[in-house]
Amino acid sequence: MEEKREKEQFQPFSQIEWERIIEEKERGIEQKEELEKRKRELEEELKRLELSYQEKIEAEKEAEKLRKEEAKKQIERLFVLAQEKGLPYAIEVAKSMKDPFILDLFHDLLAKDQTFKRFL
Repeated sequence: MEEKREKEQFQPFSQIEWERIIEEKERGIEQKEELEKRKRELEEELKRLELSYQEKIEAEKEAEKLRKEEAKKQIERLFVLAQEKGLPYAIEVAKSMKDPFILDLFHDLLAKDQTFKRFL
């Protein structure tokens, strides 16, 4: 009889509590797997968005031409480039211009009303 009591004392959780604990653990594992899957997808997307060395050189040349234009023309051209060659390329051109005002303005216009989504 004493052995039975001792065994009962070592049961820290009821069956319902054990089931809840296991369910929470399984949910956590599923969430972790989902996060890892999403991370892999994002890494693949980033690789797709990276520019080649040649594209970076072209972006530098484009930036050099644009530096001579007025701000409005620069921004308009950046949007044309985003349409023609993709948003990553246009962003690289904007960065290569080394003009914080233009880069910030381009960023603001892309962020406004989520305009950037049109180029993805």
